Amino acid sequence: MTKVKDNLKLYGTISAENTTYNVTGITNNAFKGTAVKTVDLSAAYNLTQIYNGAFWGCKSLTSVKLSSSIKGVSNDSFRECTALKTFNFNGNSNITTIGDRMFMGDTALTSISIPYSVTHIWSESFKGSGLTEIKISNNVKNISYDAFRNCNKLKKITFEAGGSKQLYLGQHVFAGTTALQYVYLNREDIDAETNVFEGTNDNVSMQGYGSTSYTQSICKRLLKTWNLTYKTSYTNSQKKQFFTDLAKKVGSYVKAADIKEEGCAATVISVKKGTCGGYARVFYNCCIAAGVPNTDVLVGGDSHCHAWNYVKYGGYWYQVDCGWSRYCENAQQYYNLLKTWKDKNGNVPTAHRPENWIVCVDNMTGAEDENHYNNPYCKNFDQVLREGKANGISITGKRAGYPISNY
Repeated sequence: MTKVKDNLKLYGTISAENTTYNVTGITNNAFKGTAVKTVDLSAAYNLTQIYNGAFWGCKSLTSVKLSSSIKGVSNDSFRECTALKTFNFNGNSNITTIGDRMFMGDTALTSISIPYSVTHIWSESFKGSGLTEIKISNNVKNISYDAFRNCNKLKKITFEAGGSKQLYLGQHVFAGTTALQYVYLNREDIDAETNVFEGTNDNVSMQGYGSTSYTQSICKRLLKTWNLTYKTSYTNSQKKQFFTDLAKKVGSYVKAADIKEEGCAATVISVKKGTCGGYARVFYNCCIAAGVPNTDVLVGGDSHCHAWNYVKYGGYWYQVDCGWSRYCENAQQYYNLLKTWKDKNGNVPTAHRPENWIVCVDNMTGAEDENHYNNPYCKNFDQVLREGKANGISITGKRAGYPISNY
């Protein structure tokens, strides 16, 4: 084996001294650092395992084709193969894991088709590789920390729809993906750590019906970190304190910045940047994650350029604005604030009049494609009050929290 300089091709058996041996494995570090250029294992029908570091640091290696009989490819097996452009799993349906650091540092590897049989992608497996796009099958249950970290050419991530198991995304899985443009969260149940996309491109677009579970899972972790809890049995004073404390936390967690999807909770909570729409939807999702009934928290706005939240306790509606650091104010106070806004001609925009304020209904994340799965719509808040309900939202008590409309 050590005499191989260019092309390595293995078969099911080898013969030596009139004895035939089955080729069942490639041992630890067997070809580490050698000048091999291609590896063809497609005819090695007895091969079941490639062990740790087998081809680590083969700087001239450009292509690999596996055998369909292989059941395991261990840690570091193709690590730092910087010329590797093509990796063919050859229809393998036995491999269930992508090992630790398996393709780490493979900067020439721009694409790969991960077998559907894979259920776990372990830590740093593709860290620093040249991938430009990746598709995660609905059979994958776990992606461990740093798996795709610093893949700075990665532009598109697709989580395939379907699957009956929850997908867990560990610490910094896609951190440092500075070229990332699109994330399609089509997996229904996603459980993510708070820093999965830390340091990614601020203008990434996050879509898909899995964005709701993704966002909710992060909110639950943030609430635990912030030591914030909510109970429906709380007194009005305790509820007000919860909403105030939460708004302060969201306001400090999200940095004010104009980004492409400033109003999408999944994006804003990932990159920790956004504007009023993002603050409002992150606050809303945190409330839902804490157990606040969806009858007691709303996303609203002035139908023009500003967004905030409505919260209810003691039968009254109040407004919360995380970005402006204003908490549990009634609408009269808010109107007095907003009516001072003027356009470039010195006029108060009609949208700032409270009779034009809106409520977003069934709008969990504000993702670009949310109308495909949540049927969100906007409703005039005055109309909500007059009807006394909106999609199950019950308005009780006096209108003291919102006293300014003319009827």
